[in-house]
Amino acid sequence: MPRSSTPWYRQPLVWLVVGIPAASVVFGIAMLIVSIRTFDAPVVDDYYKRGKEINRQHARDARAAALGIAGDLAAENRVLRVRLTAADMDALPRSAQITLWHSTRSEHDHVLIVPAIGGGQYETPLPELIPGVWNVELATADWRITGRWQPASDAAIELKPFAGG
Repeated sequence: MPRSSTPWYRQPLVWLVVGIPAASVVFGIAMLIVSIRTFDAPVVDDYYKRGKEINRQHARDARAAALGIAGDLAAENRVLRVRLTAADMDALPRSAQITLWHSTRSEHDHVLIVPAIGGGQYETPLPELIPGVWNVELATADWRITGRWQPASDAAIELKPFAGG
């Protein structure tokens, strides 16, 4: 049997045998780090209750459409301003709730109460927002209007009842 004159660490077959498991360990650790940093919440247990909640949201959208409620949202000098219009302006609430949720970073979501200042106008201080796309929901117990907002590029956005299915 012929003996090789090159040392073991210069043999390509050795590196192939050692390299594949080593690469698997490195990629496995990388995937573990990614999965820990981007942890998703567990699946909802009560599907029936969640389904009823989705139907309730659709009812709130339909109620906003029936009342003719729409609005504009703008931020200036760290103040969030909302202007609402409705078929019956006297039916607008004294305050409403704005939920700002980031598209990908739920730990930065905000829930704000916006008081009316008159004439369909609402104002509240704006918290610090990270860059990105924000989903906006202005709601009361009976109705809601929604929109998508990029504070860095959108001076103002339109809020309207969600029309999707």
